[in-house]
Amino acid sequence: MSFPDPEPIGLDLHLLDRVVLNSENNFVQWYLRVRAASQEGRLGLNEDKFTRLSELLMRVCKYPHLSDPIPDLAVYLAAWRTIPGLPPELCTPETSLSPERFDLHPRRPRNYRSSVFRHRKD
Repeated sequence: MSFPDPEPIGLDLHLLDRVVLNSENNFVQWYLRVRAASQEGRLGLNEDKFTRLSELLMRVCKYPHLSDPIPDLAVYLAAWRTIPGLPPELCTPETSLSPERFDLHPRRPRNYRSSVFRHRKD
């Protein structure tokens, strides 16, 4: 799916139990190239490597604010960079992995609602 902003990577649609990835994002475009290469078995890439990458990415999309999904994905991507002989289009793109990249709207502070609805006393 194409988002109006290329920054978000993906997000979880909780009610539908689905993850949506942003086709305008360079990380997602890389992910799709890796999927194609894995399906074809090119350059030593296989379904197992792609399945692991997918599991990690989907976990980050579903739980971006937990402490371990993003570091786990980052470690896997660092190992991916060591695969010998990968052409540039299959090397991981430089991208920041932060919880905000997996949300269309940044989270509001917990006290946001109370501060918006606070009434002034005259």
